[in-house]
Amino acid sequence: MKRNKYPRITEKSGLVELPSGAVILDSHGDVSQLRGDQWCSYETEPMDHNRMAKYLPANILYNPQEK
Repeated sequence: MKRNKYPRITEKSGLVELPSGAVILDSHGDVSQLRGDQWCSYETEPMDHNRMAKYLPANILYNPQEK
Protein backbone atom coordinates (compact mmCIF):
# COMPACT_ATOMS: atom_id res chain seq x y z
CA MET A 1 0.00 0.00 0.00
CA LYS A 2 1.34 3.44 -0.97
CA ARG A 3 1.59 5.87 1.91
CA ASN A 4 0.50 9.46 1.31
CA LYS A 5 3.37 11.86 2.01
CA TYR A 6 0.97 14.59 3.13
CA PRO A 7 -0.49 14.39 6.66
CA ARG A 8 -4.26 13.97 6.73
CA ILE A 9 -6.78 15.93 8.82
CA THR A 10 -10.12 14.30 9.55
CA GLU A 11 -11.49 16.49 12.36
CA LYS A 12 -11.95 20.21 13.01
CA SER A 13 -9.41 20.06 15.84
CA GLY A 14 -6.72 19.33 13.25
CA LEU A 15 -7.58 22.57 11.44
CA VAL A 16 -7.55 24.61 14.65
CA GLU A 17 -4.07 23.33 15.57
CA LEU A 18 -2.49 24.51 12.31
CA PRO A 19 -0.51 27.77 12.32
CA SER A 20 -1.26 30.74 10.09
CA GLY A 21 0.30 30.16 6.68
CA ALA A 22 -0.58 26.46 6.52
CA VAL A 23 -1.92 25.17 3.20
CA ILE A 24 -4.36 22.28 2.76
CA LEU A 25 -6.00 20.36 -0.06
CA ASP A 26 -9.63 19.67 0.91
CA SER A 27 -11.90 16.78 -0.05
CA HIS A 28 -13.30 18.79 -2.99
CA GLY A 29 -9.86 19.35 -4.48
CA ASP A 30 -9.58 23.02 -3.48
CA VAL A 31 -6.37 24.43 -2.02
CA SER A 32 -6.74 26.85 0.91
CA GLN A 33 -4.30 28.79 3.06
CA LEU A 34 -4.89 29.74 6.69
CA ARG A 35 -4.44 33.50 7.13
CA GLY A 36 -4.95 34.45 10.75
CA ASP A 37 -8.18 32.63 11.65
CA GLN A 38 -9.63 32.48 8.10
CA TRP A 39 -9.15 29.87 5.37
CA CYS A 40 -8.63 31.61 2.02
CA SER A 41 -8.97 30.06 -1.45
CA TYR A 42 -9.28 31.23 -5.02
CA GLU A 43 -12.55 29.34 -5.38
CA THR A 44 -14.47 30.55 -2.29
CA GLU A 45 -14.83 33.46 0.09
CA PRO A 46 -12.74 33.24 3.28
CA MET A 47 -14.18 30.79 5.79
CA ASP A 48 -13.70 30.00 9.46
CA HIS A 49 -12.68 26.63 10.93
CA ASN A 50 -16.32 25.53 11.35
CA ARG A 51 -17.14 26.01 7.71
CA MET A 52 -13.84 24.54 6.47
CA ALA A 53 -14.48 21.43 8.60
CA LYS A 54 -17.35 20.59 6.22
CA TYR A 55 -14.73 19.95 3.52
CA LEU A 56 -12.72 17.41 5.50
CA PRO A 57 -10.84 15.17 5.20
CA ALA A 58 -7.96 17.29 3.93
CA ASN A 59 -4.25 16.87 3.39
CA ILE A 60 -1.70 19.33 4.75
CA LEU A 61 0.40 20.49 1.81
CA TYR A 62 2.48 23.00 3.78
CA ASN A 63 3.00 23.62 7.47
CA PRO A 64 5.27 26.60 8.19
CA GLN A 65 6.32 25.04 11.50
CA GLU A 66 7.79 22.01 9.68
CA LYS A 67 10.55 23.52 7.57
